Amino acid sequence: MSFMRKVIIDRFDSLTQVDGKPAINLGPVEGQNSKNIFAVLIDQEIILRLLPAK
Repeated sequence: MSFMRKVIIDRFDSLTQVDGKPAINLGPVEGQNSKNIFAVLIDQEIILRLLPAK
């Protein structure tokens, strides 16, 4: 399995929205379960954001 495919399969948690933009919840930061990594699509660019877990 390619590295990229493994990252997507292992880290994918859910589809969601952040500030009204489409986003993928990539799950918690190791050792910081109160924060999740989100990949947010803004103007055709993917921005990673660290946000509080819900």
